Amino acid sequence: MEVWYTLLGIAASVLVLPYIRMFFKRLICMQKIKKLCKQQRHLLHAAHPLWFLGRNHAKTCDLYVETEREVFAVKLFGLPHKNDRLMLKEDGTYVVQRIIPLLSFASASLNKSDSRSRPIPVYHFRHGYRDAWELKTPRHVLLLCPDADVRRIPRQGAPVTLGVGDRINGMELFSMSHFLRTLENAL
Repeated sequence: MEVWYTLLGIAASVLVLPYIRMFFKRLICMQKIKKLCKQQRHLLHAAHPLWFLGRNHAKTCDLYVETEREVFAVKLFGLPHKNDRLMLKEDGTYVVQRIIPLLSFASASLNKSDSRSRPIPVYHFRHGYRDAWELKTPRHVLLLCPDADVRRIPRQGAPVTLGVGDRINGMELFSMSHFLRTLENAL
């Protein structure tokens, strides 16, 4: 009977571990953003109390960062597994591609499994937007936390890797490090 409990515990930890990793990555993200905003004297406005746990399919953004000239409306988007890849299709849908290494030292031998196709959400970045921000430049940011590989799949041809600063549905794609650098240099 103890063997079954051990196996059940191992199976539960394998299923829950990626979400625990994502939780701690988001916690670190929150601490870094708060620290930088305090240092640079930017104002951080949370859209909801647990903004760092923002869901991918929630329609509103998770936080606003107000600088002297800009307002960053930030939506957190995360993939729980370390080897997940976000594949964006031309028809407005996305697929999460899980890459399972078959051999740890041979990156050429990978097994790929795709999730079901989901529509790319249209986020409402003006929810909770303040009238005082109308004079500032708005920037809609899709912040990948934890970082993930993002690719666009054209109708024909090979997938194209997207980098930070590329636009997806009117949003700028940012990694955590790029977002912090942008906030450091923002006026």
